[in-house]
This record gives sequence, C-alpha cells and structure tokens, in this order.
Amino acid sequence: MNTYYLNDTPLAAFGFVPGHASGSNIALSGAWDMPARTGDSYRQWDGEDGVEPYVSADDGFAFGSREIELAGHLVADDEASLRENIERFRRFLAALPATSQLRCDWGQWSVGLRKEVKITPRRNIASVTLAFTEPAPAMPGYDGQPAEWPEQWLLATRCWNETGVWTDRGLWYDMFEPGAWILDTGLWNRESGVWDRSGSWFGNKKYDLDDWRWESFGLVIASTEGAWDLPARREIKANQFPVPDRWAPGGLDKHTLSLTATLRAPDMENFGRRVRALCWVFGQPGLRSLSYKGRQWSLFAPEGFQVTDIQKRSQVYAKFTVKLIEAHE
Repeated sequence: MNTYYLNDTPLAAFGFVPGHASGSNIALSGAWDMPARTGDSYRQWDGEDGVEPYVSADDGFAFGSREIELAGHLVADDEASLRENIERFRRFLAALPATSQLRCDWGQWSVGLRKEVKITPRRNIASVTLAFTEPAPAMPGYDGQPAEWPEQWLLATRCWNETGVWTDRGLWYDMFEPGAWILDTGLWNRESGVWDRSGSWFGNKKYDLDDWRWESFGLVIASTEGAWDLPARREIKANQFPVPDRWAPGGLDKHTLSLTATLRAPDMENFGRRVRALCWVFGQPGLRSLSYKGRQWSLFAPEGFQVTDIQKRSQVYAKFTVKLIEAHE
C-alpha cells in the first residue's frame, strides 16, 4: 500500500488509508494532468477561417494551476478513537503552510490546501477527500533541455522505439557520450543546427504526432471526435443600416478535435516518464502536426490534457484526453 506524506508527516499517523479516486484503483487523481495555458492563446477574426494561434515562445507561454485530489478514509478501532483521529487530522491540516509537499512512491508535488475538506464519519470509518491546488506546476523545459534527460530526444532518435520499448542496446548507443551522440544519429545536422529529415530511412517513416508514433508514448487511440466536422460560419456584424433577418457570413468558426486514447505503461515510474514526454510534446511552443487516416492538421492544446481512470495492475492503464484547436497561420 502506498504511503502518502504531507511535509514529511505520514498521513497514516492519523489512521489515513488510501482509497480509490473516481474511475481508478489508486487514490491520487489530477497529478498527471497537463494544466491549461494562461491568458489568450488564440484570436478569431470574423472575416477569416479558423483561428490565429498565439503559440510562439514570446506569447506569454505560461501554464496555470493543476488540481490534485487524494481520496481515502480515516480508520480507527472504535468511534471514540475515530473522533480523536479526526480532531488531530483537522488540527494538522489547519496548521499547514500555504505551500506543502505532497509525496508518495510515485512522485512529489508542491501543493496548497485551499478548498474545504469533507470528512464524513460512519461508525469507525470516515471518508475524506483532500483537494489540493498545485500553483504553476513544474513543467519540462522547452529549450531542448527538459527537466529529465532528455526524453524528447530519446523519442526522436528511436532509442525509445515506435512500440514504446526502451532499446538501450542500439548499434550506435554506446558510441557517444550522452548529448553528443544525439548529433551523430543523422537526424541532427551539426553545421546548420537543424533537424535533417532527408536521411534515407527517415523519410520512409510514417508518424502520427510531429515526428513520433502514438506507440512511442504508450498511446492507443480510441476516438478522434470532430475530426471530420465542418465548422459553422461566423457572422460579420455591421452597425450601419442593419437589415432585419439578414446576416453576413464570415469565415469558418474554430475547429476543435477531441482526442481520446488509452495510455499504457509497464509500471508507475514509466507511466510518469511517458506523461512528462506528452507534456513536452503538447506543451512546447509552436503547432503540432497530427496525421490521422490520410489527413493532416496543424493543432495546439490550450487547455492541456487530462489523465484519468488510472488502473494500476500488472501494468498501468489510464484514459488520456486532449482537446486540440486547428490553426490557420
């Protein structure tokens, strides 16, 4: 059983037993979501199709807070002992500073307990849900040097292969020091400092998202809602001599594509790595190139993504959802 800590105090000291978050068989939820962008991330012009994206690094590329919940129970031998546990637990929570460290076997998060804590006793057991806010969670770097060495390059160079399997015994893997061999894979041009996609085998590959396959992240696509929709036209509003029951059609409204997939990983550590890789891909500046059944879109994800319904069994399974907006630059 996983043990949860707040500022190095084990919650088990108050009789806390982890429960199940909604749709999951673990107690933690929201901890692996990618938060939404802050501020304006696009602009719609009435007379033009789609949206103008704000996706350059200079467009206030910052992310908001993340909501994390921990579900469980306070357990005691009898009702009197339970009331004592509840009172000690309430005093402990009330004394927490504005920012605390939530920690378990699967990671740590800097959080604040801003919302009401619901404690519902029934005999010698009380259900409890702690709803935390993680202000400006630590995101991977977007300058080619992410927080963890270097997940996106691993995906790009096929050390992390297309089926999501780590292949550390590649023919050239041991030939270079980490960082240097990245430049010698034939994908990175030393002289120009840009990706060289003209390699004989590179151009023969088929990719789903930018230069990656869904399998690289452990994703199995379940649905792509809105992929074939035709958006409505926007109305151009005139303030001179309006004509009753008439409207002036403008450009097409924004096109939204909702992607749903199953995220699979062999264990929780690997699960966290794959989520961080997805954060880097969907959260970096610029537009994502998505290919699906012969069509290709240029998209961005201003609302982040959600990882829900986590099931930790012999492997880890979760539901991955992301809402993407098509851009016309």
